Amino acid sequence: MFVISPDAWATVVAVVIICVTIVTVFATKLEEKKRTDVISKAWVVSEIGTSIIAAYVAWEVHPHITWMPVLVTQPVFTVLAIHGGISFLSAVRNKTTPS
Repeated sequence: MFVISPDAWATVVAVVIICVTIVTVFATKLEEKKRTDVISKAWVVSEIGTSIIAAYVAWEVHPHITWMPVLVTQPVFTVLAIHGGISFLSAVRNKTTPS
């Protein structure tokens, strides 16, 4: 019988959660952008790329943070990093873009 270890299932679930988060954040940003401006391919690529980079960095950094509470697991930390990173970059872009 084929048995999958709990660590493998945790990784699969984490990847699914991260992918859903990236799609959700991107869809929200797309709706905001549709109301205010024209959507370009460069904007789409930059938003998806930023989400993927934030996910990768958070996933790699989490094991090295020793003061993290136990409830903040690697997938939770990664999801929060994606959301926080995209929100921060969006705020910086809105602040620096001339009206």
